[in-house]
Amino acid sequence: MLRRSLIFAIIAGCTLATGAYATLPHRLPFAPPTSAELGLAGASATQWDGLRQETIALRNSVREQVKERSGQFAGMLDQTQPDLRGFTHTVQHEVDTTLAQARSLQERKLDFYDSLPPAQQAQVRVAMKAELERAQRLRAAVLTLLQDAP
Repeated sequence: MLRRSLIFAIIAGCTLATGAYATLPHRLPFAPPTSAELGLAGASATQWDGLRQETIALRNSVREQVKERSGQFAGMLDQTQPDLRGFTHTVQHEVDTTLAQARSLQERKLDFYDSLPPAQQAQVRVAMKAELERAQRLRAAVLTLLQDAP
């Protein structure tokens, strides 16, 4: 009887914890901070949210392209006469297009930053510093894992 009660309590606890975790706001990994995280409001928040969504869309597009091209490349390697030169030209064109889009987006982000009043620029810099520190911790953790690997 005690054993059943203990198992039931564990299952109930896990269910409650899962439900609580599911209600927490989740952030996309490596996504730019939200306007709320940057302390922006009003028109600045709306403008930033648009730039943020464009950034996420561009990253998702690149991930899909890499996934698709990796599959194509693996299939080509199974062929006796693969058109590696043609494949390379296609990929290079996609890379050039993506880099142009990324540069344009980066310029618009810098223009956005320049348009903010000094107090909001300071808030953004604080948030950017926190993101940089987070990325450095992540990088250090990955390097530690790689160094510890057999």
